Amino acid sequence: MSMMDGGMMVSIFRITGQHAAYLVQQLNDFASGRRQEMMMNSIAGSLTPPEMKAVALYLSASP
Repeated sequence: MSMMDGGMMVSIFRITGQHAAYLVQQLNDFASGRRQEMMMNSIAGSLTPPEMKAVALYLSASP
C-alpha cells in the first residue's frame, strides 16, 4: 500500500521479478481491453509487440 496526495490509499502491486511471458500476456490483456485500468490500457495500447517483450524482459530481470 502507498499513500497518494490527498490521503487516498491505493494498492501498488510489485511487477518486477515476474516471469516475462506473464508480463507480456498482461500487457496484451491491457492493450486489448480484457483488463481494465485507464492508464495501463493507454500505455499498453501504444506498445508494439517487440516493445512489450522488451519491457517484460527488463521487468522480469529487475529485483
